Amino acid sequence: LSVWYTNDGGTTWKNKDEIAHGLPNVPIRWSLFNPENPKQVITATRMGVYSTSDITAENPAWELSSEGLALTDCRMLSYRPIDGMIALATAGRGFYSTDIFTKKVVKGSISLNTLPVISACADSTFDVSFNTTGSFGGNNRYEVILSGEDGSFKNEFLIGSGTSSPVKVTIPRTLLATFVRETANVGGNFVGESKYKIKVVSTFPAFQSDNTREFSLKVISAPLATTTTANTVTCKADGLVMIKANKPKDATIQWFKTTSGVVTPVPSATDSTALVGSGSYYFITNQNGCKLQSATRTVTTTTSNLLSFGTSVFTNDNINAACVGRGITLSSPILPAPGDTILFDYQWRFNGTNTGNLTGSTYKARENGNFDVIMSHKTSGCSFSYRPIAVKMKELPTVTVTAKSDTAIKYGKTTSLNLKFNSFTFLPFEVTLSDNQKITVNDTVATIVITPKKTGLYKVTSITNACGVGTSKGEPEIKVIPLILNSLLLNQKVTYCANEEVSLKYSIDGVPEKDNIYTVQLSDEKGENFKSITTTGADSVLKVVLPKETKSGSKYRLRVVASNPEVIGKVTSDSLNIKPLAVGTVITKDTSIYKYSSSKITFSLTGVAPWTIQTSDNQSFTTSTSPFVLTLNPTETTTFSLISIKDNSCGFGLVSGSAKITVLAPLSAEEEANSIFSVFPNPTESNVTISLKIVSNKPTNIELVDFMGRSILKTIIKSGQSQEIIEMDKLPVGTYLIRAQQDDKQSVKKVMKIK
Repeated sequence: LSVWYTNDGGTTWKNKDEIAHGLPNVPIRWSLFNPENPKQVITATRMGVYSTSDITAENPAWELSSEGLALTDCRMLSYRPIDGMIALATAGRGFYSTDIFTKKVVKGSISLNTLPVISACADSTFDVSFNTTGSFGGNNRYEVILSGEDGSFKNEFLIGSGTSSPVKVTIPRTLLATFVRETANVGGNFVGESKYKIKVVSTFPAFQSDNTREFSLKVISAPLATTTTANTVTCKADGLVMIKANKPKDATIQWFKTTSGVVTPVPSATDSTALVGSGSYYFITNQNGCKLQSATRTVTTTTSNLLSFGTSVFTNDNINAACVGRGITLSSPILPAPGDTILFDYQWRFNGTNTGNLTGSTYKARENGNFDVIMSHKTSGCSFSYRPIAVKMKELPTVTVTAKSDTAIKYGKTTSLNLKFNSFTFLPFEVTLSDNQKITVNDTVATIVITPKKTGLYKVTSITNACGVGTSKGEPEIKVIPLILNSLLLNQKVTYCANEEVSLKYSIDGVPEKDNIYTVQLSDEKGENFKSITTTGADSVLKVVLPKETKSGSKYRLRVVASNPEVIGKVTSDSLNIKPLAVGTVITKDTSIYKYSSSKITFSLTGVAPWTIQTSDNQSFTTSTSPFVLTLNPTETTTFSLISIKDNSCGFGLVSGSAKITVLAPLSAEEEANSIFSVFPNPTESNVTISLKIVSNKPTNIELVDFMGRSILKTIIKSGQSQEIIEMDKLPVGTYLIRAQQDDKQSVKKVMKIK
């Protein structure tokens, strides 16, 4: 296990147990700092106790501190502040104590004197003096610390150290890059004055000055090396080349040349650039009273006397027939013959800017502008720029769409769109509008007639010509005023009946489509929730029959709607008072009776009494009573219903419902003998027992119904059983039927409930 040390609260850690640091390769159990001397540390290990007098040193030089103690497993250390004694607990070897921390160092103080400078440049040197009190160890050193430019010692720098006051310090040039990063303005060239602070700290014991001193530190950005290469070929007759330095803002540059140890200023070279020949050069930057010398750069130049070739870039293509995007091929003035060695690198430029990496002697131009080529001789490195060629190819088509003044029109009417095309391109233009209208235009301007069907943005969705697919801009909004439908009742009455025909006249303001259909809609009894009803008629007059099921109400309204375009007309100005049709409804359920017995049929009647009724058994009568009860005596099974109903208001109405009357024949003696079961007691006051005459290996279905044919209960007699009890004690007094179904045999018996 290793010993790690931090002096910044755990942000960074340093290993203090590397090889040759003095600690054995055994587990570390416990460590203590000397509260009076934080550099002194004692640690308990598995093989004794070790200590160091300076934990901050690169090599703490741990020493065995186990005098009077065996090399045993030491587990825990404890410090007693009152006398500085330390207690040690071992693993099975007892407790020990030591006074290694009791030699207390008398705490002293450090007080900074006034600094001899109020500002300093990078690389400058000055003395920092201070006064001390108290005792300091023999190995103590005083270190002078410089803060960051904001006065914080979070990022601090050691700028000098010594054993006594004063200490000579130097603002190192190596710190300059750090300051530049922190405070440089745009471009990274200038650093203004900042309020740095200085403090003094001692190493043994570890104290720091009670006060700090501020001063202004002037720094200049680190000068960059000149931008020329060590060996430069120039194609100019004078053999001079340009060298360059990175000049800080508000600074001056002076260039110097060194020859055999003799330094001479470069004439007229006081700016960031200098025109020089072969030699060694450096420059001095002067900024805010601070000077800084750059590194030396050696420049070697040679001269090439290549002749100038050719005149201008050219092309064999027909520029007037070319389109932007498809391009034309450009050629340099010097083309290598087939099989010749290529002696040049070619760099094509568009409007003075390189088009990309080095290319060949030809180039495909796809944009309009000025193209030229720089040819660089591969041997000498000399470059030649030739006169550019102006390329003006036909452009891709473009169109701008605008609307005429009448951008709000009635449905079915027309309006116009103005199209303006670019002129430097090919005719004709193939255009598709947003309403899918396709047109061919042979001019740079055009007026297109459209018939909008709805409000919206109208634009060109596609435009093409011989150069390809173009672009469009402009989306004028055309507002379409919809149709207006008005409705008027022709046969106005005080009251209408359901199922009555009504005539409606309508008028329209606008032009509908040819496939348009008009439909009449009827509201509910509140004048809301319109629904379409069957409509006939033409020539502005429509006819409808009010639905048979229309309820009574006095707020019904009618309106006309169109299908193409979808337009909802205005409702009729007058409401309709509608009476419903008379309705006769059979409310009796299906029933069963014995032959020669009677059955009562009940039906309800609505509408205005009296009602004239015709039934399915050919009876016809008039009554003012509802519900009405009719007694029937059928001799065979029949289904009863109402055939028609007519009241005293709207005439014939609606009928619904039916009742099936099943007529049962009474059991004869022979039928009794053939019955599959018997019932007892009969009559009964409570329950009855059903007893099968033959026990079946299949279930027997039992059903109890009342004399109206309504099922009361259903049950089964399980296979292998012969009897079942039916509880009737809670049923009302009356006659009931019991049906039994066994295999393909069925029997019915009458049971009387008497109490």
